[in-house]
Amino acid sequence: CEQKDGRVEMADIGPGLPAHDLAHFVVERELELKHGFYGNIYNGLTVKQLSQKEINHSLNIEAGVAEITTRALQSLHTGACTPDQFVQLIEEEFNKFSIAYPLPFTRERISQMQTDYQNLIDQWNRLGEGESMIMRLDIKYNRN
Repeated sequence: CEQKDGRVEMADIGPGLPAHDLAHFVVERELELKHGFYGNIYNGLTVKQLSQKEINHSLNIEAGVAEITTRALQSLHTGACTPDQFVQLIEEEFNKFSIAYPLPFTRERISQMQTDYQNLIDQWNRLGEGESMIMRLDIKYNRN
């Protein structure tokens, strides 16, 4: 991930993380989250820092929104929840963590997120050894 100062943050990822990170991309792009996982990387945090509880607790509410919605998208993808349960799943976690955030999901929007996520997973799975994907979020990040 390229940070706003031009540095590049890279991390080794385990077998389940490419799908999780791709789900983050879909969610953060769809909700235009400037302070989700990728926004925090852009603004200078490292992957290692984002895995530390004390740092996570100090982040903008959008980081929690991104993480919870990402998990819900993955649940939807695996069949652990249905499109009708998607928003309910998110709302339950929001309530658990006292997050007040509007959920702008229509059935069409949820379906589009599923399609976008599947397309990214398919693209990832077609990569050969040593190949990479370049993805860009078209969100205007805070440059302060």
